[in-house]
Formats: sequence, structure tokens, C-alpha cells
Amino acid sequence: MRTAILDGAVIGDKRALHEALAAQLGFPGWYGHNLDALYDLLSTEAEPCRILLRNRERLEEQMGGYFRCFLGLLEDLRREGCSVETAEEAPRQGSDI
Repeated sequence: MRTAILDGAVIGDKRALHEALAAQLGFPGWYGHNLDALYDLLSTEAEPCRILLRNRERLEEQMGGYFRCFLGLLEDLRREGCSVETAEEAPRQGSDI
């Protein structure tokens, strides 16, 4: 299973979010780096993926409504039967500046 770790100590905006997803999940070069493109890609992927949220509170603080839309998109994908799971990880010691 492919896994992406989204760390609020590192990711502070939507550009960084999409860059992290693309790099860690091996998205193709034509990925559009927006929520519509993310939905299109993940809804057609056969291989399951896991998105691990680290320092979630910081992700929410820094990205606000966009992060909530991102989480809603992941929930929509799950409801439609796509193999996308999310999990939260406690902050690593020393990573929360």
C-alpha cells in the first residue's frame, strides 16, 4: 500500500500539500496539483493508498477551509468504494516547533 505522510510541521499551504502527495504517492507528471485533479486520480487508482496525518492541528490551522475540503474529498472517495484510508499519528518528539 502506498503511503503519504502529511506533516503539519512541514506543510503550510495547498501547494506543499499537493507536492507532498504527488511525490510520496508517485503521481504522474501531469497531476494538476488541485483537489479536482486529486479526486480524478485517486478515484481511478486500483492500488490502495494510506494518508497519514501528522500534526493535524497545525495542518488545520495553516490551511483552514482548504484542509477541511481535502478531508471531505477523502471521505467522498471512501464512500464511493475507493481504497483510500486516513490515519492520524501523534507528533514525533522534537518535530513540533
